[in-house]
Amino acid sequence: MLFAEGEAGRWSRTLSLFTFFISGVLLLTISLMVTVDVIMRYVFLSPISGILEIERMMMPYVCFCAFAYAFVHKVHVRVSLITDRLPPRVRRVNEIIADLIAIAGCGIITYGAWIYFLESLGIKEVMASGGDFWIPLWLGKMGFPIGLTLFSFVLVLKLARMAKNKG
Repeated sequence: MLFAEGEAGRWSRTLSLFTFFISGVLLLTISLMVTVDVIMRYVFLSPISGILEIERMMMPYVCFCAFAYAFVHKVHVRVSLITDRLPPRVRRVNEIIADLIAIAGCGIITYGAWIYFLESLGIKEVMASGGDFWIPLWLGKMGFPIGLTLFSFVLVLKLARMAKNKG
């Protein structure tokens, strides 16, 4: 696990578990919705209107809320062929530089995601459901900036922990 001790570690683990739980619950919900829709469509010949659109709105939360968990528990893609062979001090400096770059990049993307979401919210963007109702599109777009904000927060906590534990 990435965060072994201290307040930053507790916050990161708690936050990552919360986001992982949210992703899991939403993924289970999507699976159940698909199952019910398939049964209704092919057994009872009565598909549920708007179910596909609602599932699409939930997917950004499933994907982006899991980022923090993947990072904290080191289950994300990580290429360490060279860095594992570096001396501990050089490896630490390399990791700090990589984290600073990640925070900057993630910060820029997060800022853009919030702008994208707020514009959608501002114009009250909606999506036709194929039935008789409209689904607010901004609800799905909100998952991207929320997930990235949580991920950015975990990145900052990791960097804070590394700065505190010199050596």
